[in-house]
Amino acid sequence: MSDLNAYWLLQRATTHLDNANSELNRPSQDIVAFSVCQQSKGIIADFMRSFLLLHGKHVINVSDLESLRQQCGQIDPRFTKLDLGCMSCHPARAEGDSKYCLDIERVKSCANIADQVKDLVDDSFRKKENR
Repeated sequence: MSDLNAYWLLQRATTHLDNANSELNRPSQDIVAFSVCQQSKGIIADFMRSFLLLHGKHVINVSDLESLRQQCGQIDPRFTKLDLGCMSCHPARAEGDSKYCLDIERVKSCANIADQVKDLVDDSFRKKENR
């Protein structure tokens, strides 16, 4: 059953990542940066949860990306090399705060991290299928 949940999360995250990347391909004045930022966080969390489920780990609805990254890193050290620094923005902060996610380049880096996590998770799924 956890494999089914892992595959479901993988598919959901992949669909959302495709949507976020489509948003980023729009003209810069049309990009809804806040939406891409929030989507990227959820996408990365779903990819990491799917990875943990694939490896038989019990996943409670943990959304803290750093905690998920550490858990994934215990299984595959490549996760520990991911830099989640761009994911530390807080939308509740004032617009003048440099960590507020309205900067298109910053949001693109968050989507790039999501792509990197997807690659790691896809690799793990392929290895499991080849066993």
